[in-house]
Amino acid sequence: FNTLLEYSGNCKDTDVRNRYDAVARFFRAYFYFEKVKRFGDVPWYAKPLGSADPELKRPRDSREFVMQRMIEDIDFAIRYLPAERDLYRVTKWTALALKSRFCLFEGTFRKYHGIEGAEDFLKVAEEASGDVLANGGFSLHSGSYQSLFNSQELKDNSEMILFREHTAALSEFTAYNVLDLNWGLSRDLVDSYLMLDGTPFTSLPGNETMTFDKQFENRDLRLTQTVSYTHLTLPT
Repeated sequence: FNTLLEYSGNCKDTDVRNRYDAVARFFRAYFYFEKVKRFGDVPWYAKPLGSADPELKRPRDSREFVMQRMIEDIDFAIRYLPAERDLYRVTKWTALALKSRFCLFEGTFRKYHGIEGAEDFLKVAEEASGDVLANGGFSLHSGSYQSLFNSQELKDNSEMILFREHTAALSEFTAYNVLDLNWGLSRDLVDSYLMLDGTPFTSLPGNETMTFDKQFENRDLRLTQTVSYTHLTLPT
């Protein structure tokens, strides 16, 4: 991405240049998000470097500096990427989703580590995700987990923002194992599924002693797609 940004000025078509600069800056923000998650402070590089460049050995930049550069990159991407939905290319909505994700990560990290600025990042995350929800035309998938993650029919899937297709026609495959998790789920995992109105299940009075079937009433529908609970007869 830095090489593209270094030489994109050779393109005299401003619209085309901004479009591809936006793609490069999207991926640079994503690249640094992964680095910040793993290492915290990292050196920020905004130009191509050779293998002998002394810049390779300079000290790390502060986490604050890197996060602000990431926001500048992603805001540029949001401004210049197309607003039309496209499952296979990054768009304005992909960039907004990424901005929401890394600001949510940074905000919660700062909140629980006592670092200043947590609320500012959480506010930015809320605004970015709110824009996607209000204006992107997306909605939560109403079908089963299988129809969301194991379907070749994409046109009716309103939840996907960016998609990698695995098909025989493209010689792209994915391997997975089907596991029966019903007897191995922890109570914490089941409790983490929200109520239909978005409130925590654990805020319900008496949730700790609620009967097995009662726990599934008015819960996020994805819970019943994960755990078999109807007509269950336990041994006495």
